[in-house]
Amino acid sequence: MILLPCRSGGIGRRAGLKIRSPRGGVGSSPTSGTIFNDCLEPGALRLMPSAAPNPFEELPPAGFLRRVMAMVYDGLLVLALILTTTGVANLFAPRPDLAPDATTASLEGMQTVTGPFLSSLLFIEMFAFFAFFWVRYGRTLGMQAWRLRVQDSEGHNITLLAALKRFLVAFPSLLLLGLGYWVMLLDPMKRSWSDRASNTRVVLHQDG
Repeated sequence: MILLPCRSGGIGRRAGLKIRSPRGGVGSSPTSGTIFNDCLEPGALRLMPSAAPNPFEELPPAGFLRRVMAMVYDGLLVLALILTTTGVANLFAPRPDLAPDATTASLEGMQTVTGPFLSSLLFIEMFAFFAFFWVRYGRTLGMQAWRLRVQDSEGHNITLLAALKRFLVAFPSLLLLGLGYWVMLLDPMKRSWSDRASNTRVVLHQDG
């Protein structure tokens, strides 16, 4: 059915009824004739059905304690990742030349991988860890254990740019004695500095 203006000023429908065309044939398509029926009152409109609501949009905000425990969980995972990366990098560090009769080398003489290269590598590695889980799954492993989910204002997974903002703001939030997370206790929506900067929110997802 196609909505058309009624001759009386309302809205009607074009019906595909069999009517006789001007040439004498019988047409069954809507183009062969127009019939106005079921007219509505002038100014009335037919409302289209709304889209299905997002099940994540109305989830309650996560509490302070749950978020702290999830951060501790993820912190241990990141620490293990850092130690592993540093250990592998040091496997390829240059070793001191030993005297022919020497059997051991002192720790002071051993060279380790340090400097901006390793720091940059670890920084990128940490961001990749969080961004991958936030963007793809909406939660890290620690957040999954505590049934948390990070999402945008419409309940969707966050973007890579939002993940970068969350990650960068997390550093001053922690370095200032955790002030960026203590503010959650005063915010009605329990938002941290990272949440505000990236326009995201962490919610409690009961289904795990």
